[in-house]
Amino acid sequence: MFVRPLNESADRFVADQVLQYDGKALAPLLDPVFAANEPFELRLYFIIYPDLGGAKPEISLEILRNGQVAGKSGLAFNDEIRNTAGENGTLSGKSEQKHEFPYLADIRDASFEAGQYEARVTIRQGRNTVTRVARFRVK
Repeated sequence: MFVRPLNESADRFVADQVLQYDGKALAPLLDPVFAANEPFELRLYFIIYPDLGGAKPEISLEILRNGQVAGKSGLAFNDEIRNTAGENGTLSGKSEQKHEFPYLADIRDASFEAGQYEARVTIRQGRNTVTRVARFRVK
């Protein structure tokens, strides 16, 4: 989903849970629309549920307009899938294993012509591939 930072001084937000990434609150954009031919910040939030015994996920992001690639980028997965801190007999005891890995793809100074677009995120881990699409408009 596309998101923007939650502005505590201007936004009123009442919920049981707040969407956060790196300790910063985010607000989902339900109908993302951006200004044409003007730089904007494109933030795409998603959660990865990898195979904990598998390799590090490989992530790519494509921006498509009318089925044609308008931009493509590889995204770094900098987290460790498997938490081995508790396995080595450390004094701290067992550490909790993460099962979900939130990710915020942040493209600064994005600029597109007017039209309908989609952001396509593809995550590969070994032989497994998952692709998800989020649509947005530029006008």
